[in-house]
Amino acid sequence: MQKPRPQAEFHDDIGLLRRINDHIYLSNISRLRMDAFGWYHNLNIIKSELRPLMHDKEREESKLLGLEIKELLNKELNKHQVGSDFNQMGGELYERLDAYEELLRDIWKATGLMLKEPEDMLDTEN
Repeated sequence: MQKPRPQAEFHDDIGLLRRINDHIYLSNISRLRMDAFGWYHNLNIIKSELRPLMHDKEREESKLLGLEIKELLNKELNKHQVGSDFNQMGGELYERLDAYEELLRDIWKATGLMLKEPEDMLDTEN
């Protein structure tokens, strides 16, 4: 039987927040540029950072949505010639990426790592 691992006295919430914020910023840039691949990959990095904090249902939902987006990306890529400037995306792909980002932001907020919104600050029970 293995001995339990010693637990660190400190946790990495500040580092986690910094990494998530960096990729939120990069995903916003990708979104503005209509760069579906950049947006998708930055959201996947955010998902990886949040994954240890997710409930099983959230993991499954994010996994399914990610796979759906991957299929849509492949369809979009097949419409373009190799080496062409690919910075356009269909409406369905945009909507699914937006839903993916919304899901991840909701999970982030539920973890308690995101700053409270002004109306949440009035709620003293949380």
